[in-house]
Amino acid sequence: MSKFISAILGQPERTLKRTIAKLEEKNGYPSHDARHLAENIQAIRLKLSELGLDPDDTTAEELYHALLVKFEKDCLAFDIENNFHSVDFVQKAEKAIELIQKDIVLPQRWVLKTTAAKKILRLHPPKKLMKQLSYRSVESMIKRVNVAKLYVAANRIESAAWQKGLHQLVSRQDTTAFEVRQIALCQLEADGNALAPLVYNDDIGALAIVHSQTTDSMRLLGLTVLLADFMTSLSNSEVLQSRSESAVLKWWQEMDGLIFGLDQNHVSLNIKDASLNHARQNDFSERVSAAGQAHFWKSLVSRYENQLAVEEDILSDLSARVAAAKIPIRQPAFEFAEEFDG
Repeated sequence: MSKFISAILGQPERTLKRTIAKLEEKNGYPSHDARHLAENIQAIRLKLSELGLDPDDTTAEELYHALLVKFEKDCLAFDIENNFHSVDFVQKAEKAIELIQKDIVLPQRWVLKTTAAKKILRLHPPKKLMKQLSYRSVESMIKRVNVAKLYVAANRIESAAWQKGLHQLVSRQDTTAFEVRQIALCQLEADGNALAPLVYNDDIGALAIVHSQTTDSMRLLGLTVLLADFMTSLSNSEVLQSRSESAVLKWWQEMDGLIFGLDQNHVSLNIKDASLNHARQNDFSERVSAAGQAHFWKSLVSRYENQLAVEEDILSDLSARVAAAKIPIRQPAFEFAEEFDG
């Protein structure tokens, strides 16, 4: 089984075999790897049939293109479902944010109060950002632009030295400068050349969809999936309300960790991978499957009651894909003090 799973995950078989062997030993050899793989294959056969493909005679490339066609149709249906008809990035991003805020309880974080955040910007002006936004004074910029947006934008364009100075100022604030608040969502109209489609600022607790080549070509469904996937990783929730309420998205439910193919020609059925492949117009040879691979591994490991210790996790690079978007809640100093005093 380790041979097939290593091919699915793109990991060395020897490394994967050792990891699974440790998990099996810790849990009394329940053969969860074999069960997980068998259930993955059975679920995929059902999806192949629903796509009108022969479960016994379909290649990975045929499935890949069928998924792209399916996603395109679903993009059109999602637009109709939400009475949305636009290709403008700003309008798409704002609509995606609206849908997420409507259907998902956003995670809370320990972040700077707005007044404290503005005070810090006055002390430490983001000059590159001011120039880009055509503001001569930081006070004028703060009055006219949402402060959460300013912190996220500064994350993108200010120098490492500026970022270090900001971190030092934030770290000097006492607990009265912070509060527990839901993550704020916004969109950033960048120059279209941004590498990351999402940017998060931990100081202010804001997540932005950034204008890039990828997000510009994404449909409303793709941007909504992008945000929903991020929120899922933060809340450790496998099922999002937005997915269960949308008729368009029902077909994609419970497919996050489905991978077709027991060799190197595997294809992810994860909707995030489908969205990225669709937006980038990736050929079969250029396909991405990282989201599906991460969920496949996460689902397999979750079957084991007794988990590996951190030092035993020899697949840490794959685990990092799952944990990459998880942002720890910043704890106020007095809470740590209470723990030590107790």
